[in-house]
Amino acid sequence: MTIRKYFEKPKLLMRIFIINMSLIAIFIIFILFLLWHYLSSQALKNEIAFNMSAISGIENYIGNQEKNLLNILKVAYQTSSNVRSDVFSFLSGNGAESQEKRTMLSYISRVYGNQQETSAIAVYAPGSNLVYIAQGIYGALYNADESAFIPLKQTYQEGSYSKNVTIVPSPLYPDYQNYRSYALLYPINSYSNYTVTGSIEIDYRVDGITNFLNIYYEEVKGDFLVLNLEGQILYDSTGYYYDEMSFNHDTEYLETLLNINSSGEKLILDGKSYYVNCIQSPNMGILVVGMIPTKEAMAGMYTIAFSALVMTMLLFTAMGLISFRVTNFRSRQLTEIQTTMEKAVEGQMQAFIDTHGVYHDELTDISNSYNQMLRELNEYIEKVYVSELQRQEYMLLALQAQINPHFLYNTFEAIRMKAIIDGNTDISDMTFLMSHIFKNSIKGKGILTIGTELENCEYYLRLHKIRFKEQLHYKIENDKEIYGYAIVQYALQTLIENYILHGFDNSRMDNMIWVKGIKEGDFIYIVLIDNGNGMAAEEVERVRAGFVEHDLKQGKSLGLSNVYHRMKIIYKEDFFMEIESAERKGTTVSLRFKALRCEEEMEDYVKGFDCR
Repeated sequence: MTIRKYFEKPKLLMRIFIINMSLIAIFIIFILFLLWHYLSSQALKNEIAFNMSAISGIENYIGNQEKNLLNILKVAYQTSSNVRSDVFSFLSGNGAESQEKRTMLSYISRVYGNQQETSAIAVYAPGSNLVYIAQGIYGALYNADESAFIPLKQTYQEGSYSKNVTIVPSPLYPDYQNYRSYALLYPINSYSNYTVTGSIEIDYRVDGITNFLNIYYEEVKGDFLVLNLEGQILYDSTGYYYDEMSFNHDTEYLETLLNINSSGEKLILDGKSYYVNCIQSPNMGILVVGMIPTKEAMAGMYTIAFSALVMTMLLFTAMGLISFRVTNFRSRQLTEIQTTMEKAVEGQMQAFIDTHGVYHDELTDISNSYNQMLRELNEYIEKVYVSELQRQEYMLLALQAQINPHFLYNTFEAIRMKAIIDGNTDISDMTFLMSHIFKNSIKGKGILTIGTELENCEYYLRLHKIRFKEQLHYKIENDKEIYGYAIVQYALQTLIENYILHGFDNSRMDNMIWVKGIKEGDFIYIVLIDNGNGMAAEEVERVRAGFVEHDLKQGKSLGLSNVYHRMKIIYKEDFFMEIESAERKGTTVSLRFKALRCEEEMEDYVKGFDCR
């Protein structure tokens, strides 16, 4: 068999196979692209967010160092009066070679011992123009006129009680200490009159920030810079910018960083592409920058995408081979189904598909359904002639049934006219009322308007009023609004009839029944109240039980049960019926059902009913 014939034999399945595999391939490529794009975006967002968290951590880290500086001064103010007096006497220059000096040296050495990350602490005493520098357990005095102490002296000269901490690259490095550091400078105010009496500098090693990042942000990507707002480098995780470049001499870089409005902004710095995060802290006067090289941010994503693509192609190839073999195998069963159906079209009505020993699947279900259809078709062909005769007979009976009610109605009219001629008004009136009741009854198919039902009820009560004269009284009070809504035929008339048959007392002259109806919201409420014989409590419970299970042998409660079940069939959960009664005290029947316009809504609400 040639390849062309191999593909042509199961044409439909092969076309479906090729189309499906093509669509699947396109779908997989599209999904792979979306997945790669989504994962790349998420990975980039996560890296940028993690980098932003790191620079926020650096800001808090330096902020804690600033609080520590202020706490050192707070302790100095709160220490014992003798120590405090000696310390501030040293700053004013009153005792640089006496007990005040020794107290100051002891206090600074003690403070330094509690600062594990500091590389040096320097205190400027303007009275004696000396600077005391403590490093570890060692300390020394220096003349304040040296250039390394200019920032410390400026802090004193420019100081005020409300001045913020100033942060600059350490002026003491490398001449007076061996670690690259950044310095926190702050004026020292007198404890008595809050005038500036000196200044303090604490140098923190930059590797403290590096250790902080290694501990809490070990997996973070990118480089980190900390600058003051003058552009001086305080910390550089790469070490490149310390010596190669000074931002205070290159305002373009500084302005670029200060003007970043969003996290993860893409910038070109030194010819390299970065995603840049910035946090500016005006209170501390610093700018913390996180820079993620674009290539580093996307590192690994291309490898993942390539691996996913290779695995997907292998899976797609394997799936295609399996699908092709299954398609080719099932095509033989489909060919058999097609051949057998063609025989049936040609008139071979016994051409059934052999399903024995075939794996059960959808094609087997189709074959079984076809066989069943063919058997039923044969049976139908045998019965169709008899069925056609029966249909013609039913049509004849239906036409006859349409004639009979009209014949009876015309008969009532003939009797009424005879009674009028003979002067028998009671018979004439009763026949008139009866003919109208019968006329309304043959119009509907189970549903009519409340107005028509109430009209029938009044005809029915007038009919019995002629019979019982002054023994029977009735009152029908309803909102005109409800007349256009639908109700089950004979629902109210049956309840009135139930009263006439079982509640009416021939020995009384005050037999009375009220019919009241209103509409509230989406429901119709109709109440029938009589003062008749009523029912015992046991009988009431038996009637209520009949609402649950319709019993054709309930006797006098048959009418109530009949109304309940007919209304329930139509309105379902939108119908409620309650009965209250007591012996010799009458009966109250309450109906509640959904308000539906007979001509507009009922036929949609209950399919198969016509309103008349």
